[in-house]
Amino acid sequence: MEPDWANLEACPLSLILDKLEEKIDHLWFSAVCKNWQLIAKLNHQNHEFKINTIPMLIVPTESLQQAAASFTEKNGLFGISNKRLYPFQFQLGLIKPKLRICGSSHGWLALADDSKSIIILMNPFKDIPHIILPPINRVYKITLSADPTESPNDYVVAAIYGNNGGDLAFIRRGQKSWTYIDILEPSFIDVIFYKGLLFALSIHREIVSINICVSNDLLHNKRINPNVILPEKVDEGFLQDKFLVKSLNEELWMVRRCTLSKKIYHVYKLKLDAKSEKLEDIYKLKSLGDNILFLGKGDSIAVSASYFSKSLERDSIYFDDYLKIYNMKTGKSRCHSPYGSYTFWILPHFQWD
Repeated sequence: MEPDWANLEACPLSLILDKLEEKIDHLWFSAVCKNWQLIAKLNHQNHEFKINTIPMLIVPTESLQQAAASFTEKNGLFGISNKRLYPFQFQLGLIKPKLRICGSSHGWLALADDSKSIIILMNPFKDIPHIILPPINRVYKITLSADPTESPNDYVVAAIYGNNGGDLAFIRRGQKSWTYIDILEPSFIDVIFYKGLLFALSIHREIVSINICVSNDLLHNKRINPNVILPEKVDEGFLQDKFLVKSLNEELWMVRRCTLSKKIYHVYKLKLDAKSEKLEDIYKLKSLGDNILFLGKGDSIAVSASYFSKSLERDSIYFDDYLKIYNMKTGKSRCHSPYGSYTFWILPHFQWD
């Protein structure tokens, strides 16, 4: 007799799901039949989804030259754990193709229309309306304080923008104009929301803290000064490769590439005073502990090394460009992807309805 796959008991099916580390495999699992779909949905609801999710790479499946200048529906998702490319057509709806990706945050993509200076936020995994932001000139990076699906009335968008890059602005949900950060030499290269504040890194050895609890409803093009400018206190010279990331223990970390040995990356823990927002100290880390870092042009993400011990390398940093993997212990890196530098990490938040 042939086995009745559709009516297997829930327990063995859940065991199968636990072996599938890529969430897109859970989606394919749910497509087998209604019973398997129900098991997958219940499994998804009963687990800590975000912590136990590996980011996937958005990769172009057509010419890299075309992908460099535009966003196209013909992209794929590359799974890190199984080194597999999944064809995936994004739900663009009425959005015209050939938009440039300028951010990946909380499972959302930010797409820039440079001809009109507008930004479109879309969730490629859910059939929900897109969000169109007010015009801002030449955006390089967009990040969100929260998932607009989970916090539809309370999220903030931050943008690194400008013809030469390095300017910084933010906007709260529902506001009609951006709030611009006024600083003498704007040169920001990374930004992160952390403990109700906005932190940004510049190439001028500064970390800036900004209070985002302000309103610009009455004034257009309002400009504010950063609350605190924090000197980095790092003696070594560094290139412009800098990243801010929140660790699994809710600590703020900084990753930088050293100029003395350009293949070496250093990781620092930033100790902040909660009341004054000032930087008390910077600790250079010798190990990432249980953290594995995913860094790149979108949001930086930390996942558990022990949870993904079978598929990810402990004490390693994964970069989206060419899928470079840097090992903290050996100080060596290698590349694993043929897709070049036109790739973005994204957290897959698939719809289970």
